[in-house]
Amino acid sequence: MQRLWELDTTSRTSHLESRVKALDKLLKQPPILSEMAMDPALVRLGNMVSNRYKYFRWTKRTARITFVYVAIIPAIVGYLGYQNDGLWDLRAKRRGDFIHER
Repeated sequence: MQRLWELDTTSRTSHLESRVKALDKLLKQPPILSEMAMDPALVRLGNMVSNRYKYFRWTKRTARITFVYVAIIPAIVGYLGYQNDGLWDLRAKRRGDFIHER
């Protein structure tokens, strides 16, 4: 079998054209989805994710997590914001001015 660079110019061109035509033919074919088998584990995971609300139950763990995200974290952020309200004024500072206002 001759290598591509060993062929003369016309043979090389026709060889490359046939390769390009073959690639075009492969790329124009639609994907064959009907012959692919879906993984049962992925199908179950997809069903579980899309129907998660149907299987939700309030337990001690879910109640605790919900309470932390709904009450405790906003309370901490609000407390820190209230403590620092008016403490920092970063607008229109000049050389020699202090950032800390209290």
